[in-house]
Amino acid sequence: MRILIVYQSHTGTVRTCVEQLSRELSRLDVDLCDLDERVLLPADYDAVILGGYIHADRLPKEMTRYIKAFSEDMLKRPLGLFLCCGYLDNYEDYVRKNFPAELVDHAFLTIPFGGELKPEKARGMDRLLLRIIRSTIQNAADHNEHEYTRVMPEILPENINRMASMLKGALQSIGRG
Repeated sequence: MRILIVYQSHTGTVRTCVEQLSRELSRLDVDLCDLDERVLLPADYDAVILGGYIHADRLPKEMTRYIKAFSEDMLKRPLGLFLCCGYLDNYEDYVRKNFPAELVDHAFLTIPFGGELKPEKARGMDRLLLRIIRSTIQNAADHNEHEYTRVMPEILPENINRMASMLKGALQSIGRG
């Protein structure tokens, strides 16, 4: 089974998630396609997992171009979609804004992989914005400390593992696993 994982990473969080996913799929033939480095064609694979980071409510332009160029090929094979984002409350909106409805409907799973707020990994204005956001979260006074504790966004390994399990199930159901 040949599996293609297409992604883009800005600060390394997506790459970390994709590497963990690849380890979970170690018994399969997995190719990682970082769109900042190369383009691999979905038609050459039995299944595709596609995802990336959200910046200003959007996927990066290269990912958007890839989706437009290869949607038809992705609709012909098992497809998993993921996003790395710090604010899970907005996840459904991010999916709706960034993936065509036909891909979402076709996907065996659409899931958040979580996110991180690590200013030291960012560049330029992003570094400043992440510092402000992180500081706001850390220093916020909750109305009632005992009812709610603010937590920093983090990677969700259980969701990454679920993607791997669901992919294996999707491949078995079509006789490719």
